[in-house]
Amino acid sequence: MNPYITTDNVGTKTKNVETQPVTITIPVQAGNEYNAAMYFYSAEQRNAYYKGDVDDAVLEVELELESGFANTHAYIIVYRECK
Repeated sequence: MNPYITTDNVGTKTKNVETQPVTITIPVQAGNEYNAAMYFYSAEQRNAYYKGDVDDAVLEVELELESGFANTHAYIIVYRECK
């Protein structure tokens, strides 16, 4: 079990954001490549922002962050690479 770690900008300062250790089960299929990362926007929001130019999201886990960060939520998103 590992935490996910990223940074968040609060005003002019950058703060480290770290989740509690997270266990997830990823539905994988042979012959595909997958990437998991923590984002401050949901898969749907990222898809809209990038106008559909993102890989296929196969799993999304919403996380709540402690107060004091610019973002109050984060998401662990697993993408299956499109070929």
